[in-house]
Amino acid sequence: MPEAIEARGAEVSDSNVQDRYPGLRNIDANPKFHSFGNYDRVLWPGSPGIDSGTGEDDRVDGASINPA
Repeated sequence: MPEAIEARGAEVSDSNVQDRYPGLRNIDANPKFHSFGNYDRVLWPGSPGIDSGTGEDDRVDGASINPA
């Protein structure tokens, strides 16, 4: 998995993008990724990316993840 993806000229909004990429409601914050089970990158509780979107595909409840 690449560490960075370059998308010059792309329109990006409602995203967490390094270096404040221009766009509507973009942020530049530590996403708080962690490994969990067979997954390389999972947003951990307290991540600015959890419960900050407006999509209908919000099926994962971050409170149900047990970091132990």
